[in-house]
Amino acid sequence: GKQSFGEESVIVISYDLVARRGEEILELVSPKIVIADESHYLKNSQARRTKVCLPILQQARRAILLSGTPALSRPVELFTQLQALHPDLFPKPFPYTSRYCDAKQSRFGWDYTGSSHLNELHCILQNFIIRRTKDQVLTQLPQKRRSRAYVSIDSSHMAALRKAMTQFKKTTASLRTTSDLSEAKTKRCSII
Repeated sequence: GKQSFGEESVIVISYDLVARRGEEILELVSPKIVIADESHYLKNSQARRTKVCLPILQQARRAILLSGTPALSRPVELFTQLQALHPDLFPKPFPYTSRYCDAKQSRFGWDYTGSSHLNELHCILQNFIIRRTKDQVLTQLPQKRRSRAYVSIDSSHMAALRKAMTQFKKTTASLRTTSDLSEAKTKRCSII
C-alpha cells in the first residue's frame, strides 16, 4: 500500500534508490524542497538516475544542488544541473551545447566536448552558483589530528603476514628494475 508522510517529513534517499523507485516516490510525496548532494552525479542526461531525478527536482518548490565539482572539465556537464534548477532557461540541449560546448558535427555525430563563450556562461552561472574555495571554508574545520593506532595481530596470522610482506618487497623491487610494462603488470597483479 501507499505510505503517507507527515507534513514535516524529511526523506533522505540515495541516487540508486531514486533511480529504482523514483516514480513511486513522486506518487507518495510532493516535495517542497529537494536537496541533491553530489549533484555532479546528474551530469549524464542519458543515465536513469538523471532521468528520474530531474522531474523530482523540477516539481519541487525549491531545489538545491550541492557539489564540490559541478563540472569536472566540460560545460556540457552542467546542462542537466541547470535543467534541474531552471528548465525554461535552456529547454532543449542543442541551443546550450552549440553555444557553450563548441558543438561540432563529425562523422560520428555531434561532439559536445569543447567549450565556447565561457565568459557569457560564467555570467549565467552566477545566478545559480555559490562558490566557496577551500580558503573560505577550511577555517571552519578543526585542525587535522594525526595519530597512530597500533593493532595486535594474532600469532596464527603473523606468519602469513610476514610471507606476504616478503613477497610484496620482492615484487616491488623487481618492478623498479623491470623495463617491460606487460611483465610489470603481470607481477603487480600476482601479488594483489
